[in-house]
Order: sequence, then structure tokens, then C-alpha cells
Amino acid sequence: MEVNAFQLADLNFLTEKSNIKLEGELSGSASVRNFYGDPIFTSDLILNGFVLNDQEIGDLCLETEWDNQLQALDILGELARGKETPLTFDGQYTPQEKDSPLDVMVHARELDLNFINGFLAPGAMDLAGYVTGDIRLTGTPESPQLNGDLIPTDVSLYIHYLNTRYYVLKKVGVRPDMFTFDRIPCADQEGHLGWLTGQIIHDNFSKWSYEVSVDIEKEKFLCMDTKMTETSLYYGKAYGTGYVNIFGFGDRLEFEVNLRSAPGSTLGLPLGNTSEVVFEDFVRFVDPDKPEPEPEPLDLSGIRLNFQLEITPDVDFEWVFDQAVGDVMKGRGQGFLSMDINTYGDFAMYGAIEILQGDYLFTLKNLVNKSFKNATGSIAWYGDPYDADINLTTTYSVSASLYELMPGEDQRYKQRIPVELGLKLSDNLMRPNIGFDIRLPTVDQITRSRVESVLANVEEKNRQAFALLVLQRFISPPNVTKERSGGIGLAENTSELVSSQLSNWLSQISSDFNLGFNYRPGDEISNDEIALALSTQLFDERLLLSTNVGVSRGNASNQNPSTLIGDIRVEYKITDEGKIRLMVYNESNDFNIASTQQSLYTQGVGVIYQEEFDTLDEFFCQFGNLLRRRNHKNMCP
Repeated sequence: MEVNAFQLADLNFLTEKSNIKLEGELSGSASVRNFYGDPIFTSDLILNGFVLNDQEIGDLCLETEWDNQLQALDILGELARGKETPLTFDGQYTPQEKDSPLDVMVHARELDLNFINGFLAPGAMDLAGYVTGDIRLTGTPESPQLNGDLIPTDVSLYIHYLNTRYYVLKKVGVRPDMFTFDRIPCADQEGHLGWLTGQIIHDNFSKWSYEVSVDIEKEKFLCMDTKMTETSLYYGKAYGTGYVNIFGFGDRLEFEVNLRSAPGSTLGLPLGNTSEVVFEDFVRFVDPDKPEPEPEPLDLSGIRLNFQLEITPDVDFEWVFDQAVGDVMKGRGQGFLSMDINTYGDFAMYGAIEILQGDYLFTLKNLVNKSFKNATGSIAWYGDPYDADINLTTTYSVSASLYELMPGEDQRYKQRIPVELGLKLSDNLMRPNIGFDIRLPTVDQITRSRVESVLANVEEKNRQAFALLVLQRFISPPNVTKERSGGIGLAENTSELVSSQLSNWLSQISSDFNLGFNYRPGDEISNDEIALALSTQLFDERLLLSTNVGVSRGNASNQNPSTLIGDIRVEYKITDEGKIRLMVYNESNDFNIASTQQSLYTQGVGVIYQEEFDTLDEFFCQFGNLLRRRNHKNMCP
């Protein structure tokens, strides 16, 4: 018998029930002689371009010869890929042996595991790397049995829905119906270590199922590294300690993740949809002779992801309301979150986060950009990720004069002073109730009382709050008439818009640090100011550094002296969770026209202790735990 360029694809109708798809070109010859005496059987076959389930295998060569003395068929073959021969095999097939006629040794030398991906659920995970080892093949041709061990080389498993790759560092057991991982060390793509336990089970290399667990209790592990362009549900880079379980069979896949966050983690939740429509979306040039295939829709059926997360202050959160203009709330907090994506693609979210520190860049049609600082409060979810409850207070700092609020012509009130505009958001996250509070931290009690009397009416307080947001100044109440240069107010607001947009662009340069720019024109009382802000976290996020450097100079209207702006604040976490911190700071003082002697800067050093508690007993227990040695039992939970 001679075979010349026979296409294996013609046999796929026989294997379609087993979900096996073959491709390749078979050539060679086989012969039988002296059939009624001592038969002589030989064959020499070559399978070029062998492809199994769309995965390229290589070129397979097979030689066989009948051994009359042993009444067995000698088998010799190899698998070649280019100039390499990653697989060779030799042994015998003895038909008289009913239970196990096969006895073949398979020798793998840097064998590419890519072919296994043809048996896994598409779009769920991919296997890569090479293995070396000796495997004994027994059993029958219909039910082959494998036994042995394989030594991995750069063997990794890529999880699509987490965008992470995990490396296997020790030998993998090969058994008749499974591949086993017996608590072997594994590593994420950044080199952090964990322990891998589980099995990948098959039935004659079909009906695959798997149950794999990654134990990461001792060292932080990269558990998710998704980008905002990859999913509209969540994104971020999550490190944690805990465990990750992966279950699957057929087209079904389930992830069960139970983690406590670790330093370096970020989690983003896009709460608004902003898209840009361009000309190319409407016009496409196609070849009429080659019609374009319809794109396949994303199919999440059969996929389930369950995240149980304990959030610590190590995590940076982002709630994105409008990415295009930078309308983003950022912060750190603590709490518990449960996120679940079922087999129909529905996303549910439960839990609450207490915001310990946060910032919010408020934008209005890309014309008003205001940065609110020192956000505290909480956000709670009850299922719908876009229908959360919020209780948040934050502060916008601005310098403004009180001249518009005060009757009379006292020139003191023309000087700009620090003003804190408090913003309180409550009820629904997407449709919050908004309240304002205006504070003057540096004025005397008499001035503060006079301003509070002007702002006693809620409507007037809201009116002044929006004036501070949009115009960067107070406006005269209805019963007070003041003159104000419209050009100065326009210049201040324009500079604020340009500064905020530049800060938004600069902050996108790197995720390791934040950059900001600020320019504020002066008037007849105040100086022109230009400053560059930088904030970052060093030494595994234990050292927090924030600076604001620039120059404040007089102009032709006021002739004030020029000074340097040298604000710097350094905090070091004495404890791992950051409850006790050492702080050192230097702050520039505002120029005071009424003072003949004043220092340019104020310096300070101190210790910060922060603790969350419900009762005084709980506070003293937690404080006592900090003073006890790590190996001693805590006084309270």
C-alpha cells in the first residue's frame, strides 16, 4: 500500500463527536509479505504539517516492523519541528496482550505544550512553555495510559479574564487520566511565589476538566492586571494574600478568589460611559471579491467569576465618572467587597468601603475643573455596581478676598486668604444630594462671625459656593454693592482651567507618581503664583512624599516682594498598616499686607496615630495591641 498526500481533514467526520479536529498530509508505504507463513510487515509513514484542534504539532515520522519471534510490532518514531526534534518514541505493540498491548517509551526534550490549548475552553486560558521528561505509554490504542514526570521550562498558564500569567517551577506528574500539581511552587509574572495544587483531568484526551488552587498566604501575589480598555466592569492591578481556585469542565469556567489586598494594588470602577465617534467608524473600504467576516460577539456564557476581597488602606481606588475629561475620584479605604459575574455576564457587587483619604477632580463639560482634597466617608453597594449609596465629605481649597462680602472700604479685606469649600455628597452615588460648607481657617473670630452671618441663608451659601467654584472668588450679596474688575475674574478662572487640564495630562505620564501644575494671576493686593506639585510613594509605599515648589512674585500693581514656594510633606509608616506615621513638613506662609514682620515658612515635625473604633474600650484595646510584641496574643480582636 502506498499513500501520497492524503489529507487528514477528510477523516474529521469520524472524530467530530470526540471534539477532535485533524489536519495534515500523510504520505508513505506499508507492506505485508508471507502472510500465511511467518509474516513480514513493515511501514514507513510521514505526516507533514500535523495540526490537532487548530494547534500546530509538527512533522511526525513513524516506522514499524513485525517481530515474528516476539509476536509484536516494533514501533519507532519522532516528532520534528523545523530543525528540532522535541519528541521521540520507541517500543512495541503486542496484540496478544488484551489488557495492555502497548508498551512505548516517549522521550520529550523541550516539547512545546501549545498543542494542549486545542483541548481547553477557547478564550479562557492558554498554556505555554516546554517540558522535558520520559513518559511510559501503556494500555490500548483506544484508551492509552501515560505515566511519568515532566520537568517544566518556562511553563506558564495565562488567564484571559485576569490578564495574568502564572509560572510552574517544579515537575508535573503525568498519570493515565490527569496531570497533577502536588503543592509545587509557582510564580506570577513579577516573580512573587505561591503554591500550586490541583489536577487537569481528561478522558482519553477528551472531556477535559480542571481544578487548580493557588495558595498565596505568605507573600503578596499578582491576582489581576486588567486595563480599562479590556473591560467596562472593572480594571486595575491587584496584589493580595489568600487563595485562588479555578474550576472548569467543557465550556464552563469558574474563578473563586478570596484575597486580602496588599501594597501596590489599584482597583478602578468606570461609572460613566464616554465614547468618541470618528470618521473611520462610518466609512470602510472593502474588496467586493473578499467580503469581510462578521465579528464574533464576546461570549461570556459559561464563565463565572467570584471575588471576595478584604480591602486594606494599601489599595488605590478610582471611580471614573468621565474618563475623557478626567472626572475621577481617587482614594484609599478599607472594607469588604464581593464582586460576582455569573454565567450570563451579569455583574453584581456587594459590600462597603470606608474612604480614609481621597481626592476628587470635579469637571463640568470640560470647562470647570476643580480638585477636591481630603475626602472621607463611605460607599456601599447592594447589587447593582452603578446604584451605590455614598456618604462623602471633601474639601476644595481656594484663596479669595472677603471684600465682596464686607460692607465698607477696609483695604484689609482685599487681601486673598485661604478658604475651604466643603462638599458633602449623600444618598445615590450617581444622583447624590449635594451640600456645601464654607470655612475660613485663618481669620479671627470677629471676621468669621461676620461672614457666617452673611452665609446664614442656605440659598446664599450655595450661591457663594458656586461662585468660588466657577469664579474663584466671592460675589456681592444682593444687599451689598461692590465693584469688581471682570478681567481679573476671567483671568483667574481661565488660569484655573488651564492649570487643571495640564495637571490632568501630567498625571497620566506615569502611575508611579502624580504631577500637577498651578498658575494663579495676582491683583493689586496678591502676588502672581506659579508652582509644580509632585507626590509619590517609595520603599514599598512606606514613605509618602508630596511637594509643591514654585515662586510667588509681586507685580506692577502691588510691588510685593517675591518669595519662593517650598512646600514639602514627608510621612513614614512606622507600622505596616500605616496607623502610626512620622511626619515632617515645611509650608510657605501667605504674604500679609497688615504685618510688618512675618516668617516666610512654617516647619513642623510630629507623630500621627489613626485608629477606627466604635467604643472607647475598643480604642484602648487596639492601642494596646500596637504596643505589644508581634508574637504575643492580641488583647482584643
